[in-house]
Amino acid sequence: MRITSLVTIAVTALAFSGPVASQQKDTQHSGMHGGQGSGAQMGHAGMQSSPGAEKAPFDLQFLDTMSAHHQMAIEMAQLAAGKAQHKEVKDLAKKIIDEQKKEIAQLSKWKKEWKLAGK
Repeated sequence: MRITSLVTIAVTALAFSGPVASQQKDTQHSGMHGGQGSGAQMGHAGMQSSPGAEKAPFDLQFLDTMSAHHQMAIEMAQLAAGKAQHKEVKDLAKKIIDEQKKEIAQLSKWKKEWKLAGK
């Protein structure tokens, strides 16, 4: 799906630019859940690296970051599936949920196959 490809490209660029959250200012998407100050806001700023993550193999860093990103996409799509007014948005949200779950499963499978889990 074209949207998934664009998101993957954007996140890949972000992943290659350095540690995700530990060195970034708050970049939450205000307005998604009631504007500034809402405890339910989403954004990449909420993604925290594990202690010592910068010493982990790059593939593991990438797989973990992408998994967290896909999980946030699922959460956003779940909100859209429940709150959107237009059928097209609800349908897209359901597709995103299904696709992102498949991608998380693939990332997890690679992590196990490549013996990266627990490193």
